Amino acid sequence: MPIPDTNHNRLIDDAEWEAEVRSSLAGTNESYSAGTITAAMILNPAGRVAWPGGSAVQTRTSADLGQNPTHLLLDGSVTPIELSGTVFVNGDVVLRGLVRGHGTLLARGNLYVMGDLTYDCGTGNTPIPCDYSNPSRLPQLNLIAGGNLLVGDFMSVQSDIESLTEEQMLSTRSNQPTIGFCRENPSDAACYPEERPRPNLALTEIANFNRRELQHYLRDNTYRPRLYTFAEDRIYFATGCSHQPQRYGEYSTIAAGARVSFCRGDTELSSTTLTAEQARSILARAARYEVTSSIFNNAVLKNLWASSMNARGVGPLRTDGLLYSANAIFGLAQRKYTKLGGRWDLRGALVAADTGILVPGPGDGSSGLTIYHDSRLRPRVPGGQQAQLRRGIWEVVGQ
Repeated sequence: MPIPDTNHNRLIDDAEWEAEVRSSLAGTNESYSAGTITAAMILNPAGRVAWPGGSAVQTRTSADLGQNPTHLLLDGSVTPIELSGTVFVNGDVVLRGLVRGHGTLLARGNLYVMGDLTYDCGTGNTPIPCDYSNPSRLPQLNLIAGGNLLVGDFMSVQSDIESLTEEQMLSTRSNQPTIGFCRENPSDAACYPEERPRPNLALTEIANFNRRELQHYLRDNTYRPRLYTFAEDRIYFATGCSHQPQRYGEYSTIAAGARVSFCRGDTELSSTTLTAEQARSILARAARYEVTSSIFNNAVLKNLWASSMNARGVGPLRTDGLLYSANAIFGLAQRKYTKLGGRWDLRGALVAADTGILVPGPGDGSSGLTIYHDSRLRPRVPGGQQAQLRRGIWEVVGQ
């Protein structure tokens, strides 16, 4: 966890959060020095949410944003976001645009990057592109989520549906329904029953992550599983051992009689059937993390993403800084967005317990995801970390 989890429940409780914010504001926190953020921002937006552009520029601190429930929209597209030290936000954060300074933005909830997020080396009202050949002079941005961190369009249904145009992809009508909705409404057009009646990457990976957590608990019933949900209370997990999208009806909820497989890759080694007592114990012990936001719902995020896509030129999605979550990070740059061409350039670092990335590249054999590692950004992560790669090719081209 980005702050001490003193009771080891894999959640940031009120007391843990408040203690970290207070110590930062008092200047006694060794990890997070007190800081400020200046940006075009909207606090606790309601109704029709839109990027503020260059308006509503204000300066805030953790005293303003971290001590009471606050959800924050930050727009650096016109006036660069200026960050110094650590700013805590007691809620969800959505952001895009240019960033200056050296600092950390730590959201207790989820962080959503809905557009390019890049360093700026200008001063005053004049943005100036940075010289990346001299890293020592670059800004430093640490984005830390107590919940999950999502970059790009995780909202859309599968982007490989042939009949879906780019314009339709940018519409809220193409947002992914929940697994529960599609199981109960198998013929609904939103679930695309005739072409691909299976969930998108985010839902598929959530179900895969949940299956792995169930496997861990069933091997050790003292383990506290971390389970993910997507816009509904029900927790779904992938049956069998396939990591590919399944038909909606093949996903299972945690209940008596549900079958959990133990796997090596996509090969099933054994399976067990949950008892009523096991199901109750799992649900009682689990830490739950919601991928979607109650304030910035998926329709709001899709409109913010569409606005960013329509305003940008052609080139890879750009993200500068450290992306850090003790839970899940999702990154998506679909090929159908012609301005992106299925490419994402990350200049910084990516640290998470669970990572789901779909960056297929333009389809000509060139790479999709490129990470330019910034060694200045070093999160405090305990030892024993492991990385697991599925269905991908990595190449280290320099160090």
